[in-house]
This record gives sequence, structure tokens and C-alpha cells, in this order.
Amino acid sequence: MNVQGLSDGKHAVHIHETAACEPCSAARGHHDRRPFGQTRPDSAQSEVPANDINHPFHMGDLVNLEVRNAKGSMRHTTNRITLSPGRLSLFDADGSAVIVHTGEDTYCDQESELKKGCAGGARDACGIIRLAQ
Repeated sequence: MNVQGLSDGKHAVHIHETAACEPCSAARGHHDRRPFGQTRPDSAQSEVPANDINHPFHMGDLVNLEVRNAKGSMRHTTNRITLSPGRLSLFDADGSAVIVHTGEDTYCDQESELKKGCAGGARDACGIIRLAQ
């Protein structure tokens, strides 16, 4: 991902559940969000929260993007989503979008409690995820 025109600092980056960006809120919530208390099938291990993934709360949570002099780039690999049909597919009936948030994701959510504002806050940028032809 390459961005320009954002404020300097760290920005949360998440895959969101719907391929819509007008307005940014149309992308809805994080990809594969689950109500608190449900178990997560996102780890090869049995630890809860899982220690072998990049963030234990939503499949669409990615690493923070660092912006300097209004420019930033990020390269990230995740095994938490799929391009194939199924529950974790980005290409389900309503597609998916990527959102860059104003602030950083501090990963402060707990299994039993959501701490407001720790997932990046407002949405700065949105892009629809499409298969390359």
C-alpha cells in the first residue's frame, strides 16, 4: 500500500466488511468481527488470545501504517483472510474494502471489553478491494 496526503504518524489499517466507500462508513465494520465471548478460529495454536497472529481481535486487522512527510507505504502478509470462497473470503456477496484510520491501532481491546478509540478512530481513506485482471 502506498499513500500520500495523510498526517504524519501511525495510522491503523483494516480490511472492512463491505466494498463501499461513499461515505467511508459504508464499508461497515472490520472484516469478520464477532461478538465478544465467541471463540476465534484464527490460530493454529490453542492459546486464547492467540499468540501466533498479528492481532487477536478481527481477521481484518492489519499492522499500522507509518506516514512521514505526508507519504507512507506498507507491505504486509496475513493468513487471516482468503480470496477463495468461504467465511473469510474478501470476495463474498458484498465484497470488502480497506480503510486507513486517522490514528494508530493500539491493540488495546480486551476479550471482554471494547475500549473506545483504540482501533484508530475516524476514517481517513477508503479503497475497494478488487481482483486484478
